[in-house]
Amino acid sequence: MRAIDFHVHLPTPEWLDVSMRGYIEAAEAYFRSTVARRSLEELAGDYEAIDVMAVLLAWDAETATGRPRVPNELVAQACRDHPRTFIGFGSVDPLKGARAVEELNTISELGLKGVKLHPSLQVPHRYQWHRSRAARRSGHQARLRKADPPRRCGRLVPEPERHRRSFRIPVASRAACDGASQDEPVHRHLGLGAEVHPR
Repeated sequence: MRAIDFHVHLPTPEWLDVSMRGYIEAAEAYFRSTVARRSLEELAGDYEAIDVMAVLLAWDAETATGRPRVPNELVAQACRDHPRTFIGFGSVDPLKGARAVEELNTISELGLKGVKLHPSLQVPHRYQWHRSRAARRSGHQARLRKADPPRRCGRLVPEPERHRRSFRIPVASRAACDGASQDEPVHRHLGLGAEVHPR
């Protein structure tokens, strides 16, 4: 059985220096190291050398960030070029309305295996049930980012609460602390309830 790295962003200059401009510099300063820029060919070679598969992630948070997306088509092509190395997950910007639902169909047509959501950057909205239904119909898995370990507005969630049968995930974003709704429809679709906890 091969190992799988389940969270791989493209280390390309387009992603790091354009879409992630500002974030990367902060990470480099914090960790006191440079994030290496690599081509997809080099990345595939790195994973092939250690016999590990990688879940390659598209990214789309254009509406909230104004930054260019990593296209689903780019990830799909990388997976076609390196089928023994890359597994592809697409991304949709939930704030794009009907276009987000259409993009779920495109993700299926491209042969990508799941959908990556990034609520802390995509500004989840509580009135998006039609997108959740479309995701369910397309049969995708979804990758959600969450705090680990779970926190309530910066405080650790007590251990027993982390393992509730309902698998509700406390949201650690500033919006949750301010009382904004984090009841993202995709969370409900996956049985992962995001709930706002009092301070």
